[in-house]
Amino acid sequence: MGSDAMKVMNLNERAWKIADDLASRADELRLAVQTLPSGARVIDAGIEVHGGYGAGIGLAELCMGGLGHIRYAELEIGGCPNAGRGVTGEDGRITNLLDAELEPGWYQIVFDLASYYGSQQHFFSRVTLDVAIAETRHHHVPLLVSPFSCASYRGS
Repeated sequence: MGSDAMKVMNLNERAWKIADDLASRADELRLAVQTLPSGARVIDAGIEVHGGYGAGIGLAELCMGGLGHIRYAELEIGGCPNAGRGVTGEDGRITNLLDAELEPGWYQIVFDLASYYGSQQHFFSRVTLDVAIAETRHHHVPLLVSPFSCASYRGS
């Protein structure tokens, strides 16, 4: 293909486009947008402002660089085994959550946020992720939270 071939957007360009859209809809989404002296743009989706569902969806899609779309849906999976329990340390991670590697299957990861936020105003008290484990290996599943939005992904 020649130089006239369709340009493929990289992840940063995709995220920038989503950030521009969020900033242009700040009032509608109840966001605060600030540009720092360094030129960095800060989008507040729930720390100093109210945020909401739309802000949370936009923030999650921004975190994924537009490679996925978020929607709210009810899902119930019965019979998920309780494989382990833990509390995050200073680095935000749980070490030694499991005694052994997970076998392939469906699992629920439940993040209890009520004690984390305490009396601070927040929307999510608990976040439950239903995940399909296909490989017996270490799995890193971060949860990015603010008082009114959250996002997760399968890490490396």
